[in-house]
Formats: sequence, structure tokens, C-alpha cells
Amino acid sequence: MTIIAGSLVREYENLATIAASLLPKLKETLENLDIKFENKDSILKALDYVLPKQPFVPFISNAWESLFQKAIQLIIEDILSIVEDFSRENMGCVRMLIEFLLESPVYSETMREIGRKIKIPEIGSILELNSGTGRGSLEVAKVTGRKVIGIEADEKNVEIAKDYMELEKVNNVVFIHGDPLRAGRYVSEPIFAILLTSPITWLYDIESLVSKAYSLLEFGGTLYGSYPLREKNDYPNLIEPILKLFGGITPPNKTKIRWIIEREGFHKVSIQKAGPIYFFKASKI
Repeated sequence: MTIIAGSLVREYENLATIAASLLPKLKETLENLDIKFENKDSILKALDYVLPKQPFVPFISNAWESLFQKAIQLIIEDILSIVEDFSRENMGCVRMLIEFLLESPVYSETMREIGRKIKIPEIGSILELNSGTGRGSLEVAKVTGRKVIGIEADEKNVEIAKDYMELEKVNNVVFIHGDPLRAGRYVSEPIFAILLTSPITWLYDIESLVSKAYSLLEFGGTLYGSYPLREKNDYPNLIEPILKLFGGITPPNKTKIRWIIEREGFHKVSIQKAGPIYFFKASKI
């Protein structure tokens, strides 16, 4: 089943090309870094799998893609401070990269397209875990007209999201600062759609998030998510080395994610590849 349109898939493939062009520089920087840290060896091993055969300069078609490229370059330049004292909430370069992803036209259109597919009862609400700067929640709220609750661990992101909500005059969204894995503390109303679609989700254990989503969803509800899965167990995802710099774990492959979702109790699982990102949908019935 198609979750997002082919035009959006091509956009994600283009972003993958930009990221891939910078991987040789990432490897060179890591090899010249004269300190050991927990993920260094696994990052270098992953890079050996995903490095392009020849260096190349990607085609940059718009200003946002140029900013995306610069954000990754800043991460590479700032690797020393990342590995010495990383905190996702306080690290400027990773916040910049994630915010660029959340502010991108392709991400906004992805969330609008997912929003148009959501059909829930009149009494139901929509929940986004790891809502970041609020772009996804806001787009879905506009398209559906339904109440959307966004839960985000980074207080700065919550402040940004609330500013956007006020600026865009969207009154059917609530942003909460809290741990997405303890979302039950903040939600007391029936939830019929859960979104695990923010790039921030890629820094979390997807198995824990799927389990939390199942426990929060009402029967008849739907889960939508995205994650940089491996194609096969021994073949890393293109952006896996970058995510591991920020404490990301080795992702499951596309067969394992289906098993995780179905084991939790979900049915009607659909998975769609878009560049290095896999989108998935499942129902609780």
C-alpha cells in the first residue's frame, strides 16, 4: 500500500544523495580524530558499506537543500564536541539538522499527505510522539481539523512549536513538554491516530515507541511512522553513521520492523521505502 506519493519518494532520494556526498569527509574526520568513543568503530564499519564508490558533488536544486547540506557539514566539523559531550537537547548542530528536516517542504507535504489519509471518530484525537518544532502536528491539524497533541522531550522545541501555533493561528493543537515514552501521563482522551513520523524519532528505539503507541491507541486506531531501516541485517542504512554520532542505535531491517509491529498486536502493516527512510502504517483492530 502506498503511504506517500512517488513525487515525495523522489524528494527523499535526492536528500539521500546530498547526505551520501558528505560521507567520505565524515570518514576522514573520524579516522583523524585521536580519541576513542563508544560508537566510533561501528560508525566506521557502517561507513565502509555505504560510502559512494567515487566522490561526487550533488545537484542542489533549492535554498533549503543547500542549508541541509551545510547542516551536515557543520556536524562533521563539530564531531569532537559531539562525541565528548553529546546531549540532543543542547547540541546546536544536531538541533539545526533536525529543525531543517522538520522545516523542509518535503516534510511538510509528507505530513499533509498523511493527514489526508487519517479518518477517526468524532470523539477521537491524534497524538504525535517526538513532535519536535511542531511542523508535523500543525500540518496534520490543518488538514484534518481534528485535535492533535504533540509530546516532545526538548523544551526549546516545544517553545518553537507554540510560537508557530500562535503565528499560524492553529487552535486545535496542544504541545506538551515531556517524555514521549511516558505519554500516558499526559493523555487522558481517546487516541485514534498516532504519528511516529518526526526525524527525532530516528534517535529513539523504534521497538519501545511502537509498544507505547499500541498501548495508547484505541481499537480501530492507526499508527503512522518513519524510520531509517536497514535493507538487510548486515547492510547499514545510508544515514545510520550520522545518527550513531548522536547515540542512535543500530536499526532493525524492514523484515524485523514488520515482525515488531505485528508482535505488538497491530494488523494490516504496510511499509514503503523512500530513499533511506521507510514509512510504515498499521492498524489496531
